[in-house]
Amino acid sequence: PYMVNKATLITRIADLVRERRLDGIADLRDESDRNGMRIVIELKKDANTKVVLNRLFAHTQLQVNFNVNALALVDGRPQVLTLRQMVEAFVAHRHDVVVRRTQFDLRKAEEREHILIGLSIALANIDDVIKIIRESSDVATAREALMSTFDLSEIQAQAILDMRLQKLTSLETKKINDELAEVRATIAEFRELLASETKLRQLIKRETLELADQFGDDRRTTIEPNELEEIDLEDLIQREDMVVLVSHRGFCKRVAFSAYRTQGRGGRGLNSSTKLRDDDFIEHVFVGSTHDHVMIFTTVGKAYHVKVHEIPEASRQAKGTHIKSLLEVDADEEIAAVISLQSFESEQNVLFATERGQVVKIPVSAFINARRRGVLGIRLDEGDRLVGVVLTSGSETVLLASRRGQALRVDEQTIRPMGRNTRGVRGLSLRDGDTLTGVSNAPADGEVLLVSARGMGKRTKVSEFEIHGRGGLGVRAFAVAPNTGDVVGLLLVEENDEFVAVSGQGLTMKLRAGDISRQGRAARGVNLMTLGEDDTVVGIAKVAEGTEDEGAE
Repeated sequence: PYMVNKATLITRIADLVRERRLDGIADLRDESDRNGMRIVIELKKDANTKVVLNRLFAHTQLQVNFNVNALALVDGRPQVLTLRQMVEAFVAHRHDVVVRRTQFDLRKAEEREHILIGLSIALANIDDVIKIIRESSDVATAREALMSTFDLSEIQAQAILDMRLQKLTSLETKKINDELAEVRATIAEFRELLASETKLRQLIKRETLELADQFGDDRRTTIEPNELEEIDLEDLIQREDMVVLVSHRGFCKRVAFSAYRTQGRGGRGLNSSTKLRDDDFIEHVFVGSTHDHVMIFTTVGKAYHVKVHEIPEASRQAKGTHIKSLLEVDADEEIAAVISLQSFESEQNVLFATERGQVVKIPVSAFINARRRGVLGIRLDEGDRLVGVVLTSGSETVLLASRRGQALRVDEQTIRPMGRNTRGVRGLSLRDGDTLTGVSNAPADGEVLLVSARGMGKRTKVSEFEIHGRGGLGVRAFAVAPNTGDVVGLLLVEENDEFVAVSGQGLTMKLRAGDISRQGRAARGVNLMTLGEDDTVVGIAKVAEGTEDEGAE
C-alpha cells in the first residue's frame, strides 16, 4: 500500500510469527528485484489460506485504510456525500453552469442581432440616413430623427451614428448581412439547447471529456477488482464443530467435537462433566459451529447473545465459566432460557411468556444487536418476570401452563409478531392468585410432562389439549390439590428423555420420562419424589442427552 515501507512490513510479519500471533506461516522471503516488489509467504500444510491472509490484513500494514472527509456544501448546506452523490452534485452543478452560460450567450447574441438589424436598415437607406444626419444640428437631434423615421430603438440609432464610413463599402455591407445570418443561427442553437434536457447533458458530457483530455494525467493508484471477500473478523476464527454445554446454574463451556470419539453400542461412554456441584446438572447441550450464536434470556426480559467461539474452550471434565462472566448481566437477573441459533437471518421467532400470562412473539432478526450488553426483549410490568422462552417456526402451537393446573394450547399465528421492548398480549388469563409456570412447544404428536410442588408428576399427550384462541382461561391440565401442591414445571418430552426435579432444600433427583405414567388431563399423576414436610419441588429441567454419565457420540 501507499507509504508502507517494505522492510518494516516484513519485520512486522516476522515478529508476529515469532510471538505466535500469526499461525500457519512456514517461511517468509523477500524476492524483490529491479522488475518489481515481491514478498513470498509460504504456509504450513494444515494452514487455512484465507484465515492467514485475513490475519495479515488485520495485524499488519498489508492493508491500510485512507479516510476521506466527503463533506461538501450542497445548496448552501454542509452534507457528507457518497461517491454517487458527489457525481450527482457535480453533474447538477455543471448543468446549472451550462444553462446560465447559455442564457448569457443567448442574451448577448440577441443584443447583437438587434444592432445588426439596425445597421442593415441604415445601409439599405443610406442616402436618407446621411441626409438626416447632415440636416441635424446635434447628435441627439439626429438620433431622434433616425428613430422616428425608420422606427428604430435608441440603441440601434446610436449604433448607426457610431458607424464608420468604411462600413458603406459593398464588402462591409455583405459582412454585416452575413454576421446577422450567423447570429440568428447561433440564437436558434441556444434556444434549442435550453429547450432540450438531453442536449444539455450531452454537452456536459462532451465538455467533461474535453477537460479530462486536456488536464488529466495517469492515475497514480490503480483500482483493481477485489478477488478476496470483504474482511470479516469472523474469518479470523476457523470454523470448527463444538459441543456447547450449559448447566442449570449457568456454567458453560465448549468442547471440541473431536474430543468425543465414536464408541461401539453398549459402551460406558465418556464422562463429560464431572466437576459440577452436587446440585448442578447439564441443562442445555448442542453441537454447533464456532460461528453459531448462543442466545441467553434473563428473568427481567433481557436478551443476550454470544458466538460459540467466545465461550471459553475447556476439557470434558472442567466445570466451565459462569455465563454471567461473559455478559454484562445485572445482579438481579437470573437466566430463564438458553437457545442456539445459526443465523439471525432466519425466519424463526422468539416467543416470550411471563409469570402474569403475557406473551410476545418477536422475529429473531430483532436481536442481532443484543451481544454482551443485551437488549430488552419484552417490557415487564412491575412485579412480573419472564418464566420461559421458546423458538418457533411461525406455524406451531405452544402450550401455556399455570401453577393452579390450567393449560392453554394456542396457535402461534394468533400472536402477531411485534418489535422489541413491548408489553405483548394476553396469552393465558389467570384467576386470582394464579401465575404462569411454563411454556413449551406443543406438536400434535408430542407429550408434555407436568410436575407439582409435592413431587407428583405425569405425562399427557398434547393432542388432549384442543387449540383455543389466546387469552382464554384454558382447560384442566393437572388436578391440583393440597397433597399435590401447585404445578411447578412443564416440559415437552420424549420416551427416552431424562429430567431432574430440584427441591427448595437442594435435593436433586434425575428421572426418565418413559418411567412416568401417561395420564389424562384431569389426573393428579404419580409420586416422583418423596420430600420432607417443609420441602417442595421448585423446578424441573430436561437433562441434556449424553452429558452426565454418558459422553459418547
